[in-house]
This record gives sequence, C-alpha cells and structure tokens, in this order.
Amino acid sequence: MPTNTSLSEQIDPFKVEPGPELVFGIVAPLGIDLNQMIKILRDELQRVGYQSTLIRLSDLLNEVQGLNTKLKKKGPEDERIRSYMKAGTEVRSRTEVGGILARLAVAAIQREREKITGSATRPDTRRAFILRSLKHRDEIQDLRDVYGDGFISISAYAPKQKREWDLTNLLAKSKPGTDKAKLKTIAANLIETDEAEEGKALGQNVEGAFPLADCFVEASNRKSLRENLRRFIEILFGNHFLTPSRDEFGMYQAAATARRSADLSRQVGAALATKEGEIIALGCNDTPKSGGGVYWSGDEPDGRDFELFGHDPSEQAKREIFAETLERLKEAGLLKKQSPKRDSGKLADDLLSGQLKGAQITSLLEFGRVLHAEMGAITDAARRGVRTMDTVLYCTAFPCHLCARLIIASGITRVVFIEPYPKSKTQNLYSDSVIVDKLDLVDDKVNFQAFVGVAPQRYDQLFRMNGKRKKQGGEAIHWESSDASPRVRRFQATYISIETNVAAAIPNWLQGAGLSWEK
Repeated sequence: MPTNTSLSEQIDPFKVEPGPELVFGIVAPLGIDLNQMIKILRDELQRVGYQSTLIRLSDLLNEVQGLNTKLKKKGPEDERIRSYMKAGTEVRSRTEVGGILARLAVAAIQREREKITGSATRPDTRRAFILRSLKHRDEIQDLRDVYGDGFISISAYAPKQKREWDLTNLLAKSKPGTDKAKLKTIAANLIETDEAEEGKALGQNVEGAFPLADCFVEASNRKSLRENLRRFIEILFGNHFLTPSRDEFGMYQAAATARRSADLSRQVGAALATKEGEIIALGCNDTPKSGGGVYWSGDEPDGRDFELFGHDPSEQAKREIFAETLERLKEAGLLKKQSPKRDSGKLADDLLSGQLKGAQITSLLEFGRVLHAEMGAITDAARRGVRTMDTVLYCTAFPCHLCARLIIASGITRVVFIEPYPKSKTQNLYSDSVIVDKLDLVDDKVNFQAFVGVAPQRYDQLFRMNGKRKKQGGEAIHWESSDASPRVRRFQATYISIETNVAAAIPNWLQGAGLSWEK
C-alpha cells in the first residue's frame, strides 16, 4: 500500500541491520601492488556474501575544479604519480582540511549507493565500499567519525627494499631505455614523499595514517596477502575459533600498557614475552620513581613531569642548548645578518618553531626524565630477576637508538612494532647487530619486524566470544562463510544522517578555497 511518509521516516532508527554496509579504507605505501590487494579483498568479501564497490580517491581529484596542479593521466608513471601527490596536497592545503578527500569519498559513496538502491540515503544490504587509498591520518579519523565501527582501515606492509624494486620496474615500463639506477633514485624519492612530505603538515603522510589501522597485512607476495586478508575477514565475520596469535596478544598487552603513560609527548607501551607467548614484563614511557618502576596515578608524591615541572624538561633543555649555540655564534660575529640586539632565546624559539621545525636537533632524546617503554619492560624484568635471553619485545612504536642498545645487550632476539619512527638511528648505529624489514628471521641478529594481524584497538571487539560455540548436546558450531555476519552493529539512520550532512557541506569547504567539485 502506498505511503506518504518520507524515506527517513520509514527507516526504524533502532533497527540493527543483519548485513550492514561496511566501508574499507586501504592504506598502502607506494610500491605495493594495490590492484592485487583489492582483488583479493573483493574475493574474500564475496566469499562471505558481500558485494563490493571500489572508489578511487585519485579519481575524485579529477573531479575537483580550480586546481593549479595539472593532473597527468598519461605519460611516464613517475610524473603521473607525482602530479596526483601534488594535487592531493594542494586540495588539503587550500581547504586546510586534512580529511577533505575522505569527505569527497563520503559523497561518492552516496552517489554509488543511489545507482544501486535508487536512493543516496537508502542503504544496501551486504555491501562493502572500498576506498583506494588513504594518505593522511585525518582521512581515517573523518571516516571513523562518519561510519564508526562500520569503517575498517587496512594497512598493507612490505619491506621498503622490495617496494623500491617493484616501483622501479613499474617506472621502467613507462620509460623504456632509461638507466635503471636513475629510475631507482626516482622511485626512492617518490616513496619518501609518499611516506611523509617534508615541511607540509597537510602533505602526503602515509607514515601517520599507517599505524591507525584496524588490521595490518603483509603484502610482499600474493600467498601471504591472501592468508592475512582471509583470516581477518573471517574474524570480522564471526569465526569464533580464530583466536589471537602470539603477536596479536603481545601487541595488545603493549598497547594496553601504553595507556598508563602520562608523558607530555605521546603514549608508548612495550611487552616482553617468551617465544611461546607468555608475557614476562611490561613497560610504558613515564617518569621512573625511587624503589623501581614508574609512577602510578594516585602515588604521593607524584613526580611525573606534568606535576613536578608543568612542562617537558627535555624541550626546555634543547631550547637552552640551541640558544647558547646561537649566542656563541653571535659573539664570534658569525650571525651578521641578525640584529646584535636580538635576544638569542627568542631567536631560538622562532627558529625551532619555524625553519628548524622537524630538524634532527628537535629530536634529541638525551635530556628527558621519562623512561622509554622498552627500557621500562627490560628493567621490569631485571628488577624481578626474569631472564630476557631469547625473548620477544612487542612495542607500539619503533624503538629509538637509546633503547636499541639495551635491547641488543639484553639478549632479545625479535622486536615487533606498529608505528614507524623514521628519526630513529637504530639501523644506522647498530647494523652489526640489528636487521630491519627482513621477513624471515636471521639467527645472528636482533630482528625488527612490522606487526601483522588484528590491531590492538579492535582486539577486544573481534576476539570477544559473541554467541554460542556449541549446540545443545555439546557439539561445536562450526563457522560457515555462507551465512556469516560482521561483528558490527549499525543503526541505519545514524550514519546516513551524518553522511548526508558531510556531503552537503563539501561545496562550502571547497568554495572557500576557490575550488569546486563536479560530481
């Protein structure tokens, strides 16, 4: 019977969809075969009864009008890649919105949904939208704000050396006859820009987006990629007999321990485990206290930086050292362009927040009071007389060179990390004892390996027992892909409403920057 009620009124806001729409965001550093990855992901989604729609964020750039950057759709591959990088950075910088391309993708999802269901605001069932590919952490945050748990970010990892080689070969196809060494240099430069565009807060920043994933997969070959994606999709779709791996359990403990930290800069956690997976020590980055360990909340007196000093003493020390250096240069007559009356301290502040922002001098670690997470885990074991030989260290961030020497000396044989730390000198200083980015373990080195598996932030949701595992008579209930549903509860009206508001606001964000979007 016909009804005069609107679509929004027909949707029960408290109705939970059994096969809700999902949005997957792919984060992959340059050099990874995204075509292969997306094909496998679509195959695995099809296996659990989900159709998929691919949305390329680079295609959305083609629809933005008013760009100064000329997009190169044909010609040498390096020029094409660089033009899209520049265009993405230009849109983010001019709008001053780090997640602007993700917001365009939200509108593109509505556009695709209208083709499927006849209405931009009528959700499809058992449908996944795949976004290729995300390049900035703000894009991930914006998509989570819109879709909540229905947004799943997957970060793909492959050793940099392999990525450089594969990208070099790809460039060679579009530049026949070009010297291979020159192409390798071009590939390395492109990869570096993709990871973190220097001096541009809203530039390419895969390095910042990568650790925010819900799942990390190893994409150096088709076999491992399919295994990783199949396992994750089965876990996401309720296979209750896929329990955590040793690495997932260890990293979850490290991430949980990080939440103890009240450090003014960041939270880092570490967990030391045996090769069998037993956790033997934990550590977070915070201020050490007399008697051992670091301060807990509620300790009296509280000697943590925020309480004792009200600021980070490391930052102050670096500023004072730099100001002293400038003063000595001034006295020696080597700062002739600067006014002799200009205060060296003020000049130091201006330079450290301006031209020298991000310089190596700003990353000096020697003057902080905070015990690093890795140090905390190792000293926790030492304090209790626990053996560290032949153990595995799980750390939420790549260890710095100060921690690396303790790791090496402690007999730890493997380090697993999530967040890269590009300014770490570990590999350069300890190349005799450390190997990074090697997929297979090397016996006579400390192996630093990227984490692969379900991210700590999704661990509890995806591994919690959800429903029955056995029948009335005790027989195990086996998981079947044909009737699987994702472990995601979605109320239709909520995300549709937010999505619609985002799409409606896009003209304002673009017009304010002298841009428009032809959707």
